[in-house]
Parts: sequence; structure tokens; C-alpha cells
Amino acid sequence: MELRELWLTLQRWLWLILLGIAVSSGAAYVYSRRIPPTYQASSTLLVNQGQSPSTLDYGTLVTSQRVAQTDVELIRRRPVLDVAIQQLHLPYGPDALAKKITVSVVENTNLIEITATDHDPRLVRDIANAVAQAFIDYNRQDVGEQTSQAQQTIQQQLAQVQQQIADTALKLDLAKRANSSSVDVSLLQASLNQYQSTYSGLVAAEQSLTVSEGQAVNSVRIAEPAVLPQTPIGPNTQTNVLIAAFAGLAIALVIAFVYEYLDDTVKTSEDVTAAVGLPTLAAISRSHPELTERRVITPDDRSPFTEAYRVLRTNIEFAALANPPKTLLVTSANPGEGKTTTTANLAIVMAQTGRRVVVVDADLRRPMLQQVFNCISDKGLTTLLLNHQMPAEECLQETPYPNLRVLPSGPLPPNPAELLGSEAMIGVIERLLRTCDLVIFDSSPIQAVADPAILAAKVDAVVLIADAGNTRPGVLQRAVETISRANTRILGVALNKIDTRSRSYYYSYYRHYYSGYSHAHGQNGKSGKSNGKPDGKTVVAIGANGAVGDNSHVSSHHRRSSINLGILQALDGVRDRFNRRNHG
Repeated sequence: MELRELWLTLQRWLWLILLGIAVSSGAAYVYSRRIPPTYQASSTLLVNQGQSPSTLDYGTLVTSQRVAQTDVELIRRRPVLDVAIQQLHLPYGPDALAKKITVSVVENTNLIEITATDHDPRLVRDIANAVAQAFIDYNRQDVGEQTSQAQQTIQQQLAQVQQQIADTALKLDLAKRANSSSVDVSLLQASLNQYQSTYSGLVAAEQSLTVSEGQAVNSVRIAEPAVLPQTPIGPNTQTNVLIAAFAGLAIALVIAFVYEYLDDTVKTSEDVTAAVGLPTLAAISRSHPELTERRVITPDDRSPFTEAYRVLRTNIEFAALANPPKTLLVTSANPGEGKTTTTANLAIVMAQTGRRVVVVDADLRRPMLQQVFNCISDKGLTTLLLNHQMPAEECLQETPYPNLRVLPSGPLPPNPAELLGSEAMIGVIERLLRTCDLVIFDSSPIQAVADPAILAAKVDAVVLIADAGNTRPGVLQRAVETISRANTRILGVALNKIDTRSRSYYYSYYRHYYSGYSHAHGQNGKSGKSNGKPDGKTVVAIGANGAVGDNSHVSSHHRRSSINLGILQALDGVRDRFNRRNHG
């Protein structure tokens, strides 16, 4: 996707992007305001203080940190949490309490931080302190149990060694009294010395164990108790709103670009060229204020909407400059694409050049053209088809527009296709051409019935109408193939119902040009005041090749674009004067 197309896509889907941001951020704001505030409190434990600072080294520090990590896991276990629950009389179990606390080691230290989170500020303070104290009590109890077992073992060994010392001393005394050999006396004396040494070691071990017990008990203490939090940590309304806004933006962009990727409808002249290889004759907006009550333009109007049909007229003439058509068929692939309105307005601007124009309602199934011009349909095309001798003037009806007459459909027949394909239709066309210079036919949609294909074989050229944003390339291709089988020239495609919100190239180009014209001459083409703003609901394309440039080129090539359009207007004026002189 080119940068220009990306920008136009963003502009076209700006409403969805803004809606996504507004909805997501609004929902996040309401949610954040409705949920209760969350508080946090932390207590800090200091572990492994039994070592003397003079004996600390790297190995000792690593060991202490491993012990701290072990203590972290112990704090999260059931024995410690059960004690805290009993102290605070909490109404839930260890698993629920574990979800309310986080335990971590402060990096490169022997500090353990216990953080409690809840909606009650007093409760989080009490939980943090209770869990810390529960671990201290658990540690003391565990150390006490281990020390008690070790002391019992040492005391048993001391009693045993004391008995051995007493027995050996008695044997030594008896040996001396019996004047035993010196060897026996020496052996007994050595055994006694060994037992006495063992006894001394056990006594020292017992004393060391008592000292170590005191150090172990005091190795874990509260370095910083938790305090009552004053401000909540959440919800962070501003952060939640920002995150939700970005999420809504992302979702809206995904939806927009996925839709654009899946949308293969014809919207630009490039799409028309890629689909059927035909030029885009003009592009007309989806709606216009002047067509709310009626469907035809005002002849003296100089608004961009009216100029769209003049541009269509000019490009039709340029497309058939070598062999101008005397009969022209305007049709579309599907119903509802605006072919009748386009036919009526094209006939009006063609008549403005001074040519005598007859517009025929050739839709013998659902005639709409006669409603546009408010004609009586008691006599019309079918009347001429059935009465070969009736002059065409008897069925033609005048319009408020000079040089323009309408031939209504007449009474609707049961066999429209047979009538349009008969030799009588050729005779009707010949009779009409005796009374005018150009005959424009409005027919049924090509995809609906066979009437347009039959009529296309009897006219000089065809103009296809495509609904921008609704007509698919495959439908347009089938319409072109159907007409091509009739061996009739297709002058090009008129893109109708362009969405002005899309800010397409056509709209930007034409608005840029005619905003200056409106400012100088007013909307009605006369000199007068204007606010200099173009009509935001009109879109026009120019050029028989369907493309002139893009929106970015308008500002940089304003002078060249104005000259090009000025040349077209000048040529149009010369042609108008020439036709008026010839038909005056």
C-alpha cells in the first residue's frame, strides 16, 4: 500500500478510529472508577546475622544468599502462613493468603521483603507484619528443636564417656596396687587419657551448641516493619485509560485495514482500469444538497457537482472525437447504481451545448426517467415501436431545459426484449435522429435482464455507470463482456456515488480547483461573495484516462493543474459557441 493510499485509508476510517479510542478509554475509565482502591504494605527481614563481620567472604555471602532464597520459599509455605492466619483470625486459608503476598530477596543483600496487597490498608499492614513474625517464630522453633535433639545426643555421649573414664580409672588403680607390669599400666593410662580427651571435646561441643543456638535464633529479625499505607497503588485510572486507548486504536486499525484488504469493490479509476481496462470518464459524489428534492441539476449552476456532469460530457466527446456518436446508451451492471440520474443530467449538459437532444426511457420494465422529468407515459417508446408510421414528434415531450426532449417508455409491454431487438427499434432510432442531433437511452441494468445487451447492438456507443464502493470488479467485467459481444464501443466508466469522506484524489483535485472559482464567482457562476469553502459533498474526476495525479501533487502543481482544467473549460466554451451557431 502506497503512502497516499495509507493516508486516505486512515482518513476514511477516522470515525472508527476515534470511536474505538473513545469506547475503550471510556470503558477503562468507568471500570477504574468503580473498582475499590488497592493498597500495599511491606515488611523487611534481615537474615544470616550469625556470622562475624570479620569472617565474611564471597563464599559466605553466596551461602547466605542461598539461605535467604530458601527462607523465601519457606515463608510461602503452609506452616508459616497457618501461624499468620491464626494470629490475625483471617477468614480464609493459606492458599488465599499466599495470593495476597509476594516475597522477594533484595538484590545483593540478605534482606527479604514481604509485600501484602489488599483493598483494606490496615489489613495489608497486619498481614505483612504477621507473616514476618510468623517466620521468625517458625525459625526459632525449628532451631530450638534441632538444638534440643543435638544436646540430648551429646548428653548421652557424655554419660557414656564418664562411665568409661570411671571404669578405666578403677582398673588403673587396681593394676598399680597389684604391682602389675609396666606395660599394662601404660595401656590403662593411655585409655584413660583418651576418654578424658573425648569427654572434654563433648563438653566443648555442648557449649558451642548452646552458643550457636543463640546465634541461630537471632539470625532472623525484622529490619523494617510494615506501616499503614496512606495512598492506594491502584487502580491507576490514567494508565488504564491510556492503555485502553492504545488497545482501541490498535483494534480499530486492524478492523479498518482488514476491511480494506477484503474490500475489492471498484472505488477509483485505478480500480476501473485494473478491472476492465477502460478509462474513467468522471466521478460523481454520492449525494448533493440540490438533489434532496429533485434528481436533476440546475443548468446555470457552477457548483462542483454540476461540473461533474460537464466533465463527463467533455470526456465523452474527447473519447469519441474521431467518430462522435449519435446514439448513446447509458447503463449499469446492477440496479441502484444511479444510471437514471446520470442519464438525465448528462442529457441536460449535452443540451446546453446547443445540440438537440432526445433522452429515451428504454427501461421497459421499471421506467424511472419519466419520473425524473415528470412526464406523462401514456405515449412513448412502445407506442412508436408498435406504430411504424407515427412521427416521433407526437410522442416526444418538452422539458424545462432548452434543446432537450424526453421520450417516455409508454405502456409497458409483456415482451420488452423482443420489442427492443426488433427491426422496429431501428426504425424508431432513425425517426428520432431526424428530430435531433443526439439520442441518449436509459436502459435496464445489464445483470438483471438482456434488454441492455440487445439495445447496445443498435447504438453507436455505451457509457457504463459503476457505484463506487459497491460494484465489484467481477460484476463490472461481466457487464463489459456482455456489451462487447454486441460489437459496440464502450467509451468508459462513470464512477457514481463517490463517498466524499474518502478524500479521494478526484475530490481533492476538483475541490482545490473550484474552491478558487467559487470564491471569485459564487456558487451560481455569478460574481458574488463566497466563503471560499468547497462543497464537502461533491467529488469529480477528470481525464479520459481516468487519472490525473494525486492529492499531494495538487499543491505542488497547482499552476499546471489549473491550466489543464482551464484548457478543458476553454475547449468546452468554443464547442458550445460552435454548436449554437450551427443550430441557431
